[in-house]
Amino acid sequence: MKSKPDLLQQIETLEGKTGILALASQLHKQNIAIQDLLEITLHPEHLFSFRAAWVLENVILHNVHLYAQDIVPILAYGKRIKNPSCQRHYAKIYGHFTSAKAAAEQLNQTDLDPMVEQCFDWLIDEQVLVAVKARAAEVLFNLRHRYNWIDDELPPLLEKLMYNGSPAILSTGRRLLGKLDSKRKLSRL
Repeated sequence: MKSKPDLLQQIETLEGKTGILALASQLHKQNIAIQDLLEITLHPEHLFSFRAAWVLENVILHNVHLYAQDIVPILAYGKRIKNPSCQRHYAKIYGHFTSAKAAAEQLNQTDLDPMVEQCFDWLIDEQVLVAVKARAAEVLFNLRHRYNWIDDELPPLLEKLMYNGSPAILSTGRRLLGKLDSKRKLSRL
């Protein structure tokens, strides 16, 4: 088990995606308690926080259902993230949790209101990167069965974002709106 200073030093010396993936794999094999990584994602030095968030995402991706038990602290840290690059990784983490069937089943007893609120905040905030908005929209789409009202709230926001939007938000918006619209057509029959 690595101490937080050791982990910080390793994160400082990481080089590229290969280094990130190697460290994430190593930490996963050691069954790391992710608290230290979460703390480093709030580091004032953006390079440290970005790399820590990237490692965190990949640690979780190794075994999403194993880390579903950590969703409450992950949501608490995600709410505090201001670094746009870190927001992107937290949005991807939320996406992993909401799209993985095993994790979704574990999260049935967990209050995901903070995740829903955070994703809507990211969609509305004009300073948030498009990649974060696209991922937040997907997370909300994934949670629409749990929170039925998302079906009514998400389409107008997507349409607004798509107006003069980037290719990424246009693609995501069209895909999600198409799925939401087909669901609405079926419910009217």
